[in-house]
Amino acid sequence: RQATEAPSLSTRALGTTMVEDRGIEGVEGNGGRNVNQSRVNRAAIDAGFFWPRSVYLNENFSVTSPALFANYFHTQLSAPCTSAAILEAAFDPFKAFGEMHLSAAGEKMRCLPNAGGSSVASEVLSYELLRNCFGAELDRTEMELTYFPEGGSIVDYTCRLYRCTVGVSVTRAMKFAGQYSAEDAGRLLVKKLEGALQATRNSLVGWSRRLLHVWASSERVAALVQHAFNDLVPKQLRINTVVLVTVATGENAHEIFWEKRQKST
Repeated sequence: RQATEAPSLSTRALGTTMVEDRGIEGVEGNGGRNVNQSRVNRAAIDAGFFWPRSVYLNENFSVTSPALFANYFHTQLSAPCTSAAILEAAFDPFKAFGEMHLSAAGEKMRCLPNAGGSSVASEVLSYELLRNCFGAELDRTEMELTYFPEGGSIVDYTCRLYRCTVGVSVTRAMKFAGQYSAEDAGRLLVKKLEGALQATRNSLVGWSRRLLHVWASSERVAALVQHAFNDLVPKQLRINTVVLVTVATGENAHEIFWEKRQKST
């Protein structure tokens, strides 16, 4: 799940403490405060990541990923438009979404109307993850983007990341009844990637790369998403796309998947 080599790059973790954790005794973060190892590392252990690994910490959440994850992420977003990649990280929220102190851009996304549905938490936390781990800067929110013709698929937001404008679509790999399957993952990816491709063609703003951010409720689901992307999704839908699969677990992750539908005003 991680490139064996990646170009050297300093990780931009704005407002975040980034530490290299090799599974020894624990880690230091947030101004030298001791962080409970079982709290920070549990998601990484459950996800089966190989050590060494990187842990990004702020007051709201931690993100655990293989070492050099940011370098590999940068490499893939900067690669030729014919390339495609899928990456994985683990997300552990320390508090409920409504109690989080967000960035100014994240607060804007939380407060402004979106296109409807029940995806505010997943979209806002998608941006906050990209901002804190990779230095993303919000470009336009969902309703600030324009398309012609109207009425087709749209992306959830655009951001500036590694000198690229990236169109980000956010989705959740979940099932209301029954066990999530590879076929479910394949259908989800095809639908979202077809939509992202249509949005790219119809956008009056434009972006150079597409990022599909998939929230997964378990490592098993994440593995199915990876399998579907590599084996079930047509090649023409994977071109110029990076898929970020994020395993979000714990009590405070519930709202990412089961947020109540917003009422129209």
